[in-house]
Amino acid sequence: MFPYENILVPHAGTKTGNIALKHAIDIAKECDATITILSVVEQVSIPLDLTFNPKQSQMVEELQYAPRSFKKLLYKKMEKNILLCKREKINTVIKITHGNPDEEIMRFYHENPVDLIVMAKKRYSEGKSLLNLGSITRKILEHVSCPILIVDNLEEQKND
Repeated sequence: MFPYENILVPHAGTKTGNIALKHAIDIAKECDATITILSVVEQVSIPLDLTFNPKQSQMVEELQYAPRSFKKLLYKKMEKNILLCKREKINTVIKITHGNPDEEIMRFYHENPVDLIVMAKKRYSEGKSLLNLGSITRKILEHVSCPILIVDNLEEQKND
């Protein structure tokens, strides 16, 4: 078996991310590896015209705090994945950050030991082709040197 010790699973809280995690769990059981589930809350853009409109100050304040709220919601969603990994006796770490997903995944990759990345091909969308990669998946594929297992969401289609 391959000597994987640290498996990174970028996970956006989607069904496809859950499929990728299940594959990572299967691999981790064979290798006694640690799984890091990395979720990235994307930045919320505040339209410039809202920031200069005093009548919209409440909305601007809510938008400024949105990433924190999303982070809390995402962590609650990821708790189910932690329990799934614990049941399988897999050492698991959850990391939730905010920013651009591709940049945050690359930052984690460069700052931590990663032997394997297991990620979804892309988020679910209608009319997809087998050769169509999501932009985040493509960027990661082009910039890392470790093996990557790209999980297609065909299983998700069967379940819908």
